Amino acid sequence: MIAPLQRSLPLPHTRLAAAAALLLAALFVVWWPSPVDADDRILIRGNYYRERSTRVLQPYISFSKDLPDERLTIGADYLMDVISSASIGAAALQLGGDKVFTEMRHEAVLRVASRLREWSLGSFFRYSTETDYESRSVGLSLARELRQKTITLGANYAYTHDRAFRILANVPGVRIPWKSKVPSEDDPTDFVDGPTNVLQVHNASLGYNHVLTRTLLASLQVEGSHARGPQENPYRRVRNGMEEVHPLLRRRLAVSGSARYAIPKARLALEPRYRFSADDWGVRTHAPQLRLHARVLPELSLRARYRYYIQNAAEFWSPTGDYAATDRYRTADPKMGAFDSHTVGLQITYRFDRLATSPSTRWLRGSWIQATYDHVFVDRDEYRFGNARIGSLALSLPF
Repeated sequence: MIAPLQRSLPLPHTRLAAAAALLLAALFVVWWPSPVDADDRILIRGNYYRERSTRVLQPYISFSKDLPDERLTIGADYLMDVISSASIGAAALQLGGDKVFTEMRHEAVLRVASRLREWSLGSFFRYSTETDYESRSVGLSLARELRQKTITLGANYAYTHDRAFRILANVPGVRIPWKSKVPSEDDPTDFVDGPTNVLQVHNASLGYNHVLTRTLLASLQVEGSHARGPQENPYRRVRNGMEEVHPLLRRRLAVSGSARYAIPKARLALEPRYRFSADDWGVRTHAPQLRLHARVLPELSLRARYRYYIQNAAEFWSPTGDYAATDRYRTADPKMGAFDSHTVGLQITYRFDRLATSPSTRWLRGSWIQATYDHVFVDRDEYRFGNARIGSLALSLPF
């Protein structure tokens, strides 16, 4: 959420930490007993994100176990973000360049799910922490199958409680609660601290899935969010040096639909998608997408995708970056401006079932490995984040 201007660990140390986490996860999987017929599963994933001034390395591990007698599934997830960003500071300006800051984010999730005939229920708790924020989320989900499982209706709700802080003098561990600025009642040109450093977000969604024919599946989803609290970056300033000021309230609504059409003889499936969103900051987005799924071999499948994204600017966005002292809101966030992007990607999945033919390799049955790469091309020169490269490598093993 916030990119603090401080260094929590030197970059070589963060690489070692990420590698150590992946190694421990791999050893955990190798030594875990592996009954082949179980649906219980461990997923290990390494994500990578890179754009002009930011790089993120993210080791991730997920554990799920079914308890058939209680019709219960329990799960736990852990991920670590190792984020390196370039931010301009006074010392960097004197040296004529950016200064790279590195920080780490830790996130843990506990999940519980149950299935009772046509009903599915689920809940989760998530805790996330970084150098300058703490986040807690809880969520509930409910789904019902109808008409011999050809229709599924679902509802989800999640509540997030974030506390924002500001690092002082780029010193790790020295921080104060950070609050949004609001205009003073006595002088509209004077901005004072807002009422709280807590951001509260409510998210809710309704989903509808329908198997229309033996080869066609359609889905529709409506999502809404209500966020109240500080929503700008405490370290970022607009061009004339004033602090960012965003509204304390943001409400968003999104509608998305998709279809998946299978062509069995060609071992292909087409999946068009579309998503529209709007909020009360004036931002409107459109995101059509097309995915192509191909089963090249019984154990090898490919997925190619193309996504186009376009949005208009927020109502308080200034193309020049200049604001007056009397402007109620101001921002230097490039994501608040108008831009569009093109994303192309490829995913390769290999299943190890064909290799699980001997007693020594039976543990591979039901396992798979997956590699994904996406490249984002941004059509706006002043969008300083630039193009982005996104990669992922995942390994899933039953136990």
